[in-house]
Amino acid sequence: VCHQTQEEMEASRKTFRTDNPVPSPYRNRSIEENLNLFELMRKGYFAEGEACLRMKGDYCSNNPNMWDHVAYRIIYKPHPHVGDKWCIYPTYDYTHCIIDSLEWVTASCCTLEFENRRESYFWLLDVLQLYKPVVWEYSRLNLTYNVLSKRKLLKLVQGGYVRGWDDPRMLTINGLRRRGYTAEILRYFCDKIGVTRKNNFISPKLLEACARELLNEQSPRAFGVLSPLKITLTNFNKSELIECPDFPQKKDTTKHSVPFERVIYIDSSDFREHADQVYICIYIYTRYNKGNVVELECEYDPASRHDLKGVKQGHLSWVSNGVSVEFRLYSHLFRTEFPESDNFLNELEFSFKKKNYLIGDSEIITHGYVDQSVVKSKHERFQFERVGFFVRDNIDCKDNKPGILFVYLTRNKSKCFFLDIL
Repeated sequence: VCHQTQEEMEASRKTFRTDNPVPSPYRNRSIEENLNLFELMRKGYFAEGEACLRMKGDYCSNNPNMWDHVAYRIIYKPHPHVGDKWCIYPTYDYTHCIIDSLEWVTASCCTLEFENRRESYFWLLDVLQLYKPVVWEYSRLNLTYNVLSKRKLLKLVQGGYVRGWDDPRMLTINGLRRRGYTAEILRYFCDKIGVTRKNNFISPKLLEACARELLNEQSPRAFGVLSPLKITLTNFNKSELIECPDFPQKKDTTKHSVPFERVIYIDSSDFREHADQVYICIYIYTRYNKGNVVELECEYDPASRHDLKGVKQGHLSWVSNGVSVEFRLYSHLFRTEFPESDNFLNELEFSFKKKNYLIGDSEIITHGYVDQSVVKSKHERFQFERVGFFVRDNIDCKDNKPGILFVYLTRNKSKCFFLDIL
């Protein structure tokens, strides 16, 4: 049992790099004295940082992990099972190898930063005369524009930069699950990138490509408009039901019905007041006082419904008699490609004030419409034509709120906020 403060311990360890190492003055206590003091630690006799249990390693070793590392320290926080009755907690370096051995782990796999802990790992198992598993290290999974370190993710949560561990912008399991990624997608992604000992960074676009590839066969098609613009069809006064295929690429696909009425809604990004090579000019429209176009008056061409070859100007997605929903569109959290720097927190705090480190519009919330089949469907994930893949959020979607859907795809410069046409 050692009573050195953290500062004293660090100063002592610095001497281990010299020809005159100075170990802890408490290193040579008797077994009986150590057992008595350790029992006092367990009973809460000492304050946090006043005592800890250290292993007698080799302070003459060139490996710092052998320099009498800490095995138990005092932490006065309730234990999830025994509450306040327990106040001493083991360290990773102490428990990792012991648990691996007791559970008969055949191969203990860690990331490369733990490679220099091999010596202390095997040393402790030799001292305890326990079975030694095979140890193998590999490179960490790094994604550009993101952080994956639990320590740094915790700072994002505690700093209020995100809503919590299940924020869809966080690459945690809960965050990915809430955003709609399935275990199948993550396994497919891992198969794609493989395992290596070389440190590298993977683009999030590969993860999104894996999602699109699998979801294309699993997510039914539907219509959705993220920024609605009203259209009144002046020559159409009926109400019809149109059958649409759930999976157009399949021959024997199921179908769903969507209403087609006098009033429809298109996405405002599909409209321009002045014609160009992409957009067709429409002359009849209603304005707000501030000049914003709020409604168009158009004519319906019945022939185009059965003869798409005659359509020369392209196609529009629309919703008629739809259901109001909230869309939450997400991009990656950071502007910089490699945010995992050593001074991460300082950069984060400084740049967050300057609005140039975190993406200010990494979450965009819009209110629009989806066709009624989305609400009635048992599916959780959908592919909105000409927009992208969305997932129904079952956490915030309550009875008193509209449906909430999260988008899969990341932002690009196309007409939609987060458009990625397959």
